[in-house]
Amino acid sequence: MNLPLALTVSRIAVCPAFVAVYLYPKYLGLGGGVQPVILIIISILMLVTDALDGYLARKWHKVTKLGKLLDPMSDCIVFLSIFFTFTRYPVELPLWIPILIMTREISVVYLRSLMALDQKAMGARLTGKIKTIFQSIALFMILGGMFFFQQGYTNLEIFQGAAAFLMVLVALVSVASLLEYGIASKETLMKSFYSS
Repeated sequence: MNLPLALTVSRIAVCPAFVAVYLYPKYLGLGGGVQPVILIIISILMLVTDALDGYLARKWHKVTKLGKLLDPMSDCIVFLSIFFTFTRYPVELPLWIPILIMTREISVVYLRSLMALDQKAMGARLTGKIKTIFQSIALFMILGGMFFFQQGYTNLEIFQGAAAFLMVLVALVSVASLLEYGIASKETLMKSFYSS
């Protein structure tokens, strides 16, 4: 396993640590605002590996078929795990938000597979990159808000409202991204309805 691929796999492996720290801070002895700080550190590690794996793979000419498959899948696993975790206290996102984002991810995988069956490749789209940027910004803003909430600088209602607002924006960008992918694969998609 080359280093870029190892970084991709490590991102998936670190993801359960985020979930554990978020859901079970008392069992881990993480009080007094330590929990969001550790979550921010874990998130930085995951995003740094996301940036590094693709860069190193291209620089060292280590781009593999497995890497091309695992990289977007790892991003999907990481963000969906985090956003579903955020449906629990203290963020308490409405469940429909991560479900909508998950629907987008599954639909894009389906469209990519459909294009592959038609011997066509569907590269990353601009809205897909924008979606990832929005997800990253929302993640860090929510964790920052969580720190301020735990320190008593804001109340729960304001914190949860701000978090929900940020994630609604992410969900809207996700829908826009799905529409762009749908338009890009329109010909193949229509053909699939009439092929046997």
